[in-house]
Amino acid sequence: DEAIADAVRRELREDAATTNLEVDVEVVDGVVTLRGTVPDLIDAESAEEVAYRLRGVREVREELRIANL
Repeated sequence: DEAIADAVRRELREDAATTNLEVDVEVVDGVVTLRGTVPDLIDAESAEEVAYRLRGVREVREELRIANL
């Protein structure tokens, strides 16, 4: 699970749409949980998409908060 978490963090840093987001990543049994605050809904959706495309990810739980809401 830690290898998956590291891969998700790396992909979030390297993807142009998510490189500036501060997202906490936790993985338990292949289930990725994303937490933190992002500027808008599109950023939350982008982070979720990045996590889903990685091998070994069974599910993504997006628990990101949108700033100013």
